[in-house]
Amino acid sequence: MRLVNQTMPLLPVIYCLIVLLVFISLKTDKTSEKLIKARSELALGNKDRAYDIYFSAISSDTSCEEAYRALAEIAEERVNYKDSAYYWMMISNLNPLDINAKCNYFRAMIISGADSILQLRFESLSDRSFLTDSYIYAIAKSY
Repeated sequence: MRLVNQTMPLLPVIYCLIVLLVFISLKTDKTSEKLIKARSELALGNKDRAYDIYFSAISSDTSCEEAYRALAEIAEERVNYKDSAYYWMMISNLNPLDINAKCNYFRAMIISGADSILQLRFESLSDRSFLTDSYIYAIAKSY
């Protein structure tokens, strides 16, 4: 009887965890479906449709790095560097170890002409070690 009394308070916690896992799995399934559909549209050359689907994916799942990456690349192809910079920044926030995302962010900011914002962002960096000479050179070449 003591064992039953000790486990009773855990039942609501277990129930909440199960509900949370089901919710996360349903959300992931919807995002996965959108990503598959967007990839197929992109493969068919329907970039506008793919862009809309990727955008829909991040509106329902703000942690979808793949969708942000695709949006950044499509925005660059459209010569929309301000949007591209935003998407690269989101990727960098989701995955702080992604050096290419950080460098692409800085490159897109430079090309978009947002020099004053870029200067503040650069000065606020606590770790600039990812900006090696070769990356700085590549960024400068794109300017």
